[in-house]
Amino acid sequence: FSGKLLIVVGSTAEAGEITLKVTGRGLESAEWKITATEAGPDTYQKTFLEDCYGKEQVQLPERIPVRKLELRTPEKLLFTPEKREIAVEAVFYPADTTDRELVWKVVNEAGIDVNFAKVEKCLQEQGRNLARVTAMGDGDFYVRCMVKNGDGTVLISHLECKAEGLGKAFLNPYEFVTAGLYTSAIGDIGSGNEKGIATARDGVSGIVFENVDFGEYGSDELTLPVFALSDEAVDIEIWLGAPHEAGSRLIDTVVYQKPSIWNVYQEETYKLPERIKGVATIAFLLKTKVHIKGFTFSRQEKAFGTLYGGEANAVYGDTFTRDGNIVRDIGNNVTIVYDNMDFGQEGASLVTVCGRTPLVANTIHIHFTDEGGDTVNRIVEFTGTGSAECKPQTFSIEKLCGKGRIELIFLPGCNFDLEYLKFGSK
Repeated sequence: FSGKLLIVVGSTAEAGEITLKVTGRGLESAEWKITATEAGPDTYQKTFLEDCYGKEQVQLPERIPVRKLELRTPEKLLFTPEKREIAVEAVFYPADTTDRELVWKVVNEAGIDVNFAKVEKCLQEQGRNLARVTAMGDGDFYVRCMVKNGDGTVLISHLECKAEGLGKAFLNPYEFVTAGLYTSAIGDIGSGNEKGIATARDGVSGIVFENVDFGEYGSDELTLPVFALSDEAVDIEIWLGAPHEAGSRLIDTVVYQKPSIWNVYQEETYKLPERIKGVATIAFLLKTKVHIKGFTFSRQEKAFGTLYGGEANAVYGDTFTRDGNIVRDIGNNVTIVYDNMDFGQEGASLVTVCGRTPLVANTIHIHFTDEGGDTVNRIVEFTGTGSAECKPQTFSIEKLCGKGRIELIFLPGCNFDLEYLKFGSK
């Protein structure tokens, strides 16, 4: 044991010698003698005597505090495709400590939880405290183990780890992404509250996040927890790609303005003008000092979202033209495919088709093939309105449930432009 120990001794009104003895299991005892002189009329002493003198002593349960926590592993902490899992053991000193509550984490050098590795506490094996560490992507990280002492303090031990050959680690935007996990910085970026970041007071600054996996359908709803130093409006630029680099573009400039509460993050949710899809790089650029805790996007289910013709997984047949979000001039034997549709147990009983046809009516067959390979067919008749623009029409259909593939089938004689379709429920 090393360190300082502060002991407060309250005396009675009598003078005399006080012997102070300190003992500890596994440690040499120590003894110290001090002399107490006769005290004068002192309020603190009287209060102490009134509160404590003459009361029965309480026998506290014996507690053996932990003095050291050691992490051990029989192998090198290098994770590869051939070795994705490694066991780590926590060893207490002394072995019979009564403080045994362990907390395991995998973090980066800044102490922020990483998403490309995980640690799971194992059941005790013959009295050993084991955890299983698994790496899912490349990167450097630390296995951290903490133990709570009876007095509330925490001892921490960690091991440095490395994972390689597993592929890039992706950030999940549908779970909270701590701002401190940014890939690169623009301008002067400092540490913020609660492992967030602080932008620069003067000039342009921002943070860039690479390898953010939005999935096939993506999302256009962003939530940012921000602590601003004033009540004034703050412009936040949202970029797809690193700002001002080749191929990057500004998606939107959103405004954050709330009454400032000191050291408190307040959330604001924004609807972006487009969905961000696939694996993307996103960035936040500012000209004002604020603290940003991180970000999250709302998960949007493809099956009940707006499905543009140009977003179809496949389009094939005799006659059609893909024009941005619209599939135009759909003629004979054309099929438009949407994979990975999940209507859940409640299912879809409505479908809205936004399109146009010069015909009096254009028949559209909607085939749904579930995971077991069974196919059902729903038929809608889209009425021609003579409009040059695509217009939505909504139809009731027999309910579609579960996961599968949607195919829009246009038979001979069709003449149709499809902008989007959207499923719903009554």
